[in-house]
Amino acid sequence: MSKNLNLIVAIDNNYLIGDENRLPWSIPEELQLFKEITENNIVVMGRKTFESIGKPLVNRINVVLTSKEIDSDIVVVSTLKELHQKIKFFQNRFSKKIFVIGGYSLYAEFLPFVDEIHISKIKGEYKGDVYFKELKEFDFSNFKLIKSTEFKNFTYYHYKKVKK
Repeated sequence: MSKNLNLIVAIDNNYLIGDENRLPWSIPEELQLFKEITENNIVVMGRKTFESIGKPLVNRINVVLTSKEIDSDIVVVSTLKELHQKIKFFQNRFSKKIFVIGGYSLYAEFLPFVDEIHISKIKGEYKGDVYFKELKEFDFSNFKLIKSTEFKNFTYYHYKKVKK
C-alpha cells in the first residue's frame, strides 16, 4: 500500500500533536496551509480527530475509523483492516492523494507505508497529552526533503520517498 499515501502532521519541538483532543496551538496560517494541501483529496482520520474538527472537511472525501454512526457525508470504516482495504480501493479508483490526518494511532499505523510526509514544525514547546514520538525515531533515509518553507510561527517540511 503506497500509491499516493501521505501523512500530514503539526508537531511542536517535543513532537506534541494534541491536548485533550484539540490542537495545543492556534495558528490560522498553519490551518490554511493544511487546507491548501489536502483540499480536493481524501482525508483519513480517527473518531477523536473527527470529533475535534466537528464536521466533515469541505471539498475532501472524509474517511473516519469509528464504530459509531456519523454524518452521511462521511465514509465510515470500523476496523483497521477495513481501513487498509478502503485506502487500497481509493488508490486504485482515484488519482487523488490520500492524507492520514490523525490522530496518533493512525499516524503510528500508517507511518511505515507513506510515500510523502508533510510536517508543520511549530516553533516552541506547548502543553499537551499526545506525542508522536515515532516520528522522532523515524528513518528518513529513504525520503528526500523536496520543500521547506519558513513561516512566522512554524516551518513546513515536505518529504517524498525516494524510488529505488
